Amino acid sequence: MTVRRLLITATSLMISSAAALAAVPVAEEAYEVRADAVTLPASEFGSIILRLCESCEPITLRVDGDTGYFYARSALPLPEFRKLMQDLPRAHDTAVTVLVRRGDRRVTRVLVPNSSAHSRDYGQGR
Repeated sequence: MTVRRLLITATSLMISSAAALAAVPVAEEAYEVRADAVTLPASEFGSIILRLCESCEPITLRVDGDTGYFYARSALPLPEFRKLMQDLPRAHDTAVTVLVRRGDRRVTRVLVPNSSAHSRDYGQGR
C-alpha cells in the first residue's frame, strides 16, 4: 500500500511539474552567428544585421538604449564592444549570440565569449 501511494504521489508531482514547465512562455529567441557575419549599429538606437549563411538573406534587428553588449560576461559600452569586434583575431571562428525579445523583435543582449587573444586587453585574462 505504501509503495502504491508513493507511486501515485510521484506520478502526480511529475504531471504537475510538466504542466508548469509547459505553461512558461518563451520570452527570447537566440541567434548564434560568426562574429564576421555581424554588423553592429553605429549608435545605441539602430539596427544590427546578421548573416546566418553566405546565401541567406540578412536579418535586420532593432537595438535600443536597453540593449546590452557583453564580452566574457562583462558589460561593455557599444563603442568599446564595436572596437572589440573589429579587433577579434579569429572572427570567423568566434560565435556571437544575439538574444531577441519574441514580442517586438528587439535585441536584448549581444554576447561574445572570452577569447584568450583579447582577454588581457579587456580585463579578463588571469
